Amino acid sequence: MAFVAGTVFIRSARGGSCSKTTAGQQFLGMRRSLSVRIASARRTGTITTMSGPSPPPINLPSGALLGIASIMAIATIGCIFELSSGHPQLGTALTSGILAVCAPGFVFLYYAAIKKGQAESEE
Repeated sequence: MAFVAGTVFIRSARGGSCSKTTAGQQFLGMRRSLSVRIASARRTGTITTMSGPSPPPINLPSGALLGIASIMAIATIGCIFELSSGHPQLGTALTSGILAVCAPGFVFLYYAAIKKGQAESEE
């Protein structure tokens, strides 16, 4: 459910009339509901906790992941410059393909390197 400031119309589950509430009132209602759930979970002893940070997405050393991410970032910038020049040396299709692979690949590998570095520092 997205939180949007302003007035929200809420239709009852029974299909009845709409009630008008402000977004602030709706937020406070959700907060009270969460507090009640936490309190009841404490009473019954059913609180579950996460067992630590999520594992890194790729099992390579963080230095290798960061090195590959750096190469992909350089290739991304090079493809952008080549495409903006109007006449890429490798052709528009191949340069666009390299850009389509390297741009998200750089972001993913950079994220993986940070996660792996955090995991290595905890060990």
